[in-house]
Amino acid sequence: MPSLLQPVVSLLCPPAAPPAPPRAPGHEPQQQQQRCREGAAAVLWDCELNQEKRTWTVKPQKEGKQDSKLLLSTICLGEKAKEEMNLVEILPPASPEDKQAKPITIASLQASVLPMVVVMGLELSPPVTFQLRAGSGPVFLGGQECYIDTADVSWEERRIPRRRRKRRRKVTVMRLMMTTMIRCVPRGDPC
Repeated sequence: MPSLLQPVVSLLCPPAAPPAPPRAPGHEPQQQQQRCREGAAAVLWDCELNQEKRTWTVKPQKEGKQDSKLLLSTICLGEKAKEEMNLVEILPPASPEDKQAKPITIASLQASVLPMVVVMGLELSPPVTFQLRAGSGPVFLGGQECYIDTADVSWEERRIPRRRRKRRRKVTVMRLMMTTMIRCVPRGDPC
């Protein structure tokens, strides 16, 4: 038998929200989302690597006095992917200094084992070339392209010579990539 107070109670005490899904320690929502710096323009970005199109080069879409960053967030197999190992790697830029630079594997995907990788904290400076080294795909890469006006660069960043700044970025990217690879490689599977 319903009570006369039931409508008042339901207004004052709405039903409890369903419990949030459990999270792994250290994986809070703010850490999962990659964001551009405040004041930066963000454009969604994605590409598909497959049997016919094995490489994809990301070039900055906007020209001018803007610094561009690519924030890679997901790498996943398409629904038509075969049960095979798909290796995705970043090719080093072609330059006379880096003649012995080797490609860096960033994902090792297989439909039944690891169909998707969420990449956190990986910032790349275009141009960046991705390659499907093994497998037939399709493999989809997605993220954001961020554009920062160079007039907004802090005084400290302007002080550092561009060459030294690039070297520091490369070292940081390598550390982030190694950390990501360690987290994403399934146990027992060699790369």
